[in-house]
Amino acid sequence: MKIFRKTKLSNEKRAQQLLNNKQYDELIEYLEDKHIDGEMSADTFYFMGKAWCFKANEEKSLVLFNKALELEPEDAKIYTAIGKAYYWMDEDNKAKEFFLKAINYDKSQSEAYIGVADVYENAKEYDEALVWAKKALKYDKDNHNIYNTLGSIYMRMEKYDEAAKVFQKALNIADDVDFLYSNACFVYMMLEEHDKAIEYGAKSIDISPDNSTNHYYYGQALFNKGDFKAAIEAFEKALELESGDDIYIEHLKMAK
Repeated sequence: MKIFRKTKLSNEKRAQQLLNNKQYDELIEYLEDKHIDGEMSADTFYFMGKAWCFKANEEKSLVLFNKALELEPEDAKIYTAIGKAYYWMDEDNKAKEFFLKAINYDKSQSEAYIGVADVYENAKEYDEALVWAKKALKYDKDNHNIYNTLGSIYMRMEKYDEAAKVFQKALNIADDVDFLYSNACFVYMMLEEHDKAIEYGAKSIDISPDNSTNHYYYGQALFNKGDFKAAIEAFEKALELESGDDIYIEHLKMAK
């Protein structure tokens, strides 16, 4: 098998396209064919690792990311990817370690800054989280995930007006992401703007009807508006998708 240390994946754009389209199985198959043909590079392992990470197999993705690092030990995006894998495995200290390594190799690595912000948010160090999220924004003003993290931090700080503003910015960039609408739904509930909350809750369901959280937030918005019948239907749907959830059960009882 031939290993090309410095050669980029010859069809990197194709791999990125499959990743962007969430065609993870197709991406893995495509890259495994490259493996069989002996066309291996750091990008091959990197994109395959990303695919497995999105398929919620972080341990397998870490194996592949480490192979990528062997070939490109100073590639910041690989360190960022490893940080994200550890983050999703709830290993925040390790995640932070790799995010900081990524920044050490590339000061403009915005996703690494936002990763550090997420770690601080989990630790309830919201002021520090806000600092790192704003650093990410300095390098990338067109990433909806950065605005989403900012919004999440503002929500936890109970700065709901600020949260609403940044969620709107996120939606201006990406209007097809369900969790942006469900987060906006929650914020508008806290601002007691019930019609807006219901509108955004409904949009989150239109985009991702199989996500129980979307139905739950939508149900809360309807409940706050006083539409108990519709709220019951929404909570029942949330329970249908995720049976046994204590919070959903509690809110369903309240609505009845």
